[in-house]
Amino acid sequence: MRAGRFNALGTGAAVLFLATGVAGLQLLGAQDYAQQLFYGGALVAAVTLSRYLRRA
Repeated sequence: MRAGRFNALGTGAAVLFLATGVAGLQLLGAQDYAQQLFYGGALVAAVTLSRYLRRA
C-alpha cells in the first residue's frame, strides 16, 4: 500500500475499517447521526494523513 495511489488492498482495508466502526457504533446504541459523524471524521482523517504522508 502506498499513500496517494489507488489499490484494491487499500480500498478493502478502508471498507473493513468503516464497516467495523459503524457496526461498533450500532452495538453501542449510538444515535443515527453518529454514523454520519464517523464517516465524516474518517474522511477528514484520511485526507489529512494522505497530505501529511505526501509531504514527508
